[in-house]
Amino acid sequence: RKPTKPTPEEREQYLERNRQAASKCRQKRKRATEELRAQYKELKGKHEQLDALEYDLRDSVTRLKTELLKHHDCGDPNVNAYLQQ
Repeated sequence: RKPTKPTPEEREQYLERNRQAASKCRQKRKRATEELRAQYKELKGKHEQLDALEYDLRDSVTRLKTELLKHHDCGDPNVNAYLQQ
């Protein structure tokens, strides 16, 4: 069977459905992009907080080790055991 040529009204209906589908697709992609940007912003903020926490913790470890080294001759067995490591 030979395909029939669509009437101008059928073609216009097809084009309108296609425009609506394309618009819906663009809106969906835009929403997804906005969600990803929001997620990126949130994760970037969390990453910065974790970086700051890591810095503070490393600084605390350094200060505690320095304080511990000041007690190298106090005779405490726990201090001596740690310093022997």
